[in-house]
Amino acid sequence: MCGRHSQPLVLYCNEKSCEELACSSCVTEKHKNHIHEITDIPNKAQKIKDTMREFEKKCTQSEKCLDGKINIKKDLIEEIRITSSETIKEIDHAHDQVLQKVTKAAEELKQDVLQHQQKQLELVVEEHNQLMKRRETNIKCANLIADFLKKNDDVNIIRKSSDVQKTLDESKSSGSKAQIK
Repeated sequence: MCGRHSQPLVLYCNEKSCEELACSSCVTEKHKNHIHEITDIPNKAQKIKDTMREFEKKCTQSEKCLDGKINIKKDLIEEIRITSSETIKEIDHAHDQVLQKVTKAAEELKQDVLQHQQKQLELVVEEHNQLMKRRETNIKCANLIADFLKKNDDVNIIRKSSDVQKTLDESKSSGSKAQIK
């Protein structure tokens, strides 16, 4: 309800200096020079909803892309483990075939390979963990948007749209769980 006229808020002024809800009396008084910038609430709310749904769609698409990358990293982790195991077996077999002098060199080679592969494994696991965190953030953003859209009417969606964007931006940058009110 309009605090000034006690009438329902049915319009929205898009004028850059206003950007506020208005009743029909406000439009003829306070917003009379903004006539080309006035729109009804359902149209304004639909534009905001469309923008939010597009963002939600992008989050879902990003989630699918991240899922693909995560699967690639999982396969790479397994491949590194298999390669490591096979390399150790080959080194053990060569060790059994060579003279005592080569035994020391073979052990050093095994350690070098294991350290190198451990470093590779740690890097891939770290990348995997980062991708999982990004995926969780995207899921949280999508869920926040869906929950916000369910819990709010058109007027509240318009009123809170800039706060929602700030909350989503903070959530993406910090990776923390945000709450849209």
